[in-house]
Amino acid sequence: MSSLEQDDSVPADPDPRDNERGSMATEYSVLMAFMITLVIVGVTAFGLALSEHYDYLNATLKTALGLP
Repeated sequence: MSSLEQDDSVPADPDPRDNERGSMATEYSVLMAFMITLVIVGVTAFGLALSEHYDYLNATLKTALGLP
């Protein structure tokens, strides 16, 4: 076979891990989105609870000091 002729043989099997790289990146992206959502929900819930606690302290102090 000369160097000008094309090789029509079947190419070697590609590495099966090459096909999984895209799916792994997608899975990690979904996992990160889920974790970020959980963090946002947790911080929001904590912030609301903390706000209620400070409102309670504020009302108690106003009552104790006789402020309007």
